Amino acid sequence: MPNSASQYLFEKIYHLLSPKEQREFDACLQARMENKQQDMMALFHAWKKNQSWEDIGNIIGKNGNPLEKRMDHLRGELQEEIEDFLAGAAFRRQQHVRDTALLDEIQSRGDKDLFQIYNTKLNNRLEKDPVRGAEYYREKFNRTNTLQAHLIHFPNKLRKNEDLAEKVAEHWTNSIKSEVFEIALLLFSQNLDPTAFIAPLLKWATQKPETEAPDSPFIIYRQVYEIYEKELWKTEVLPETYYHLPENLRKLQPVFSESSYTALSRLVFNFFTRRTKYFEKKEDFTVLIDIALSSFTKGPQRIGQQMYRTVISLYLNYSYICENEKEKKFYIQKAEDFLEDFKPYLDEAVRENAYQINKAAILFYKGEFESVYAGLLMSDPFYGISLQFLIIQAMYEKGTHITRIPEELHTLSQRLRQAHNMPQLDLDTYTNRVKMFKKLLKIETPKDRDELIETVKKTRPLTGRAWFMRKALEL
Repeated sequence: MPNSASQYLFEKIYHLLSPKEQREFDACLQARMENKQQDMMALFHAWKKNQSWEDIGNIIGKNGNPLEKRMDHLRGELQEEIEDFLAGAAFRRQQHVRDTALLDEIQSRGDKDLFQIYNTKLNNRLEKDPVRGAEYYREKFNRTNTLQAHLIHFPNKLRKNEDLAEKVAEHWTNSIKSEVFEIALLLFSQNLDPTAFIAPLLKWATQKPETEAPDSPFIIYRQVYEIYEKELWKTEVLPETYYHLPENLRKLQPVFSESSYTALSRLVFNFFTRRTKYFEKKEDFTVLIDIALSSFTKGPQRIGQQMYRTVISLYLNYSYICENEKEKKFYIQKAEDFLEDFKPYLDEAVRENAYQINKAAILFYKGEFESVYAGLLMSDPFYGISLQFLIIQAMYEKGTHITRIPEELHTLSQRLRQAHNMPQLDLDTYTNRVKMFKKLLKIETPKDRDELIETVKKTRPLTGRAWFMRKALEL
């Protein structure tokens, strides 16, 4: 192996990685450098083979460039690659991350000052002149405008010293303030707590000014931040102002970049989706349908099977909590209309299968269970677990395959235990549905029935709440 006493920072970091982490970095670097930066890969592979820097220089020296300058440039690029890799690895650990926990862990294996060069340089600037320090950091921030680079380079003094952070922040532009919000929201979308990374800056960014223009984008940023920071999907009575968030976001669409608007819309949509897993309220379904349909204001257009399924499911779920039969039929019809109108705009490769599966779901809500079961006897990895649930519900409603349901639920439980990449909220939702179904099958007395109804009312998160309660009351 290469000499671990090497003076170069890249080598120091690399040798502090575990064998598994080294293999992951090697694969990551190879993927990123494929068909480009061949000099860098030549440098890396030669170094891995224990060749001297002089031999490596002979391999890559060309075009008359000074060898020493070229070597420094390539080593610098390798250093940036391994820092980005480490930040990404720390980010992927999600709940196990605390600040840059992975970096702290790696530093504890060896050189304690491994990542201090950048921080020391910037901290000195901040102490001597906060205004110029802020300008310097803003340049760095814009140059490394990715979450991974940000988590690596975020200076300790700004992360931990609120007074200094506020003093520096006074001199930042609104674009930097927007970036702080967007990083916080990105962290929320990955189930991470932004305060663990950028608490002082969030305190500054979330402060409401004494006067604010009605078309300020920070009105939207703050509200979206609040619904996640306060976990308002768990609050049964949501303040009315948040129900207007999608409409207000659309009104202010011109002040956001296309990517920012798309990200904000997705976060708002996901928030109300979470609420439907805690409370089956008409208001939440109405907002979700409105958001979903707002992307089709110009008429039918190309549509992915995810959105196709989402809109149909929203109409059907809404119909099931309607007490008025006329209203129920209205929303089922809406689902049927969407099914037919947008079928031609699905990708041809998935069109027919997506159409048949969603049509089967509509038949289920119409009570045509025999047709449902026939239509669902197919395998589709995209619909996966939700499809399996619908099959089990159709079996229960028909009443002809009751003895097979426990076996199907057992298979489903096994799939859930193996669903390592499923978001925790979805995993909890599906797991609770399995539990409720098992309890439904065990009802023998009125007491069992009443206990199930109470359990269904209290269990969070859970979808199909109204269905479980109706089936319990029918017993």
